Amino acid sequence: MKNFKELRRCSLFSKSFYAYLTVICQGAHGYFDELVRWRTEITELLSRSTQKESQIEKYIARRCSKIPRAETEQEKFDPLYWRLLVYEMLFMWNALNSCHASTLQAIVQDCGKPSEELNEPSIGLGRLILGAALVCLKRYEEAIRAFRDCIEARTDEGIELQQDVHISAFAHYELAMLLLRKEDDDEEEGEAREEAKRLLVYAQLNYKSFDFDNRINVRIHSVLRKLN
Repeated sequence: MKNFKELRRCSLFSKSFYAYLTVICQGAHGYFDELVRWRTEITELLSRSTQKESQIEKYIARRCSKIPRAETEQEKFDPLYWRLLVYEMLFMWNALNSCHASTLQAIVQDCGKPSEELNEPSIGLGRLILGAALVCLKRYEEAIRAFRDCIEARTDEGIELQQDVHISAFAHYELAMLLLRKEDDDEEEGEAREEAKRLLVYAQLNYKSFDFDNRINVRIHSVLRKLN
């Protein structure tokens, strides 16, 4: 965390990025004393930044709402809440597959908790990360269930949630990629292929302007072109 603070001080890249890394790591370790102050500091760094339209700065700006504005927001003073934000960073930066198996097992244990015990910063985040960690461990059937659970959690009485839509977009994409792996049974493979295609088309048409949307849109376009 000291290194992140030093990078924030010296960085010409994105001071708010390193400030955010500092706060989520502090929270994950149970250091809550400075959380409210960090929100103020990150907001000020963003307001002074000349890179407001960059994907990283937009990502950090959206995450500011996850940092407590006041000490009374008790649900945000929980190490698991902050660990989920750390895991989200690892996922979004494609770094989960670099984690040691023991680390991935710890992530699975955290994110596999029952929904009522999972203090999520964003609805469905825990199941999205669970699925991604299970993929890294090659536990593909469990990962499929996790991504399905994520998509289900993102739907309230038939209406899809509009906040944090990157979670829905990535869950659709990741589930589609797993379904396309099915090769054992010709009939099952055909059904899985069609479902994967539906998931990708749905994500392409329904999710716009979310975190790192260009990256996933390029992937979806490429896969659909091959499927067609």
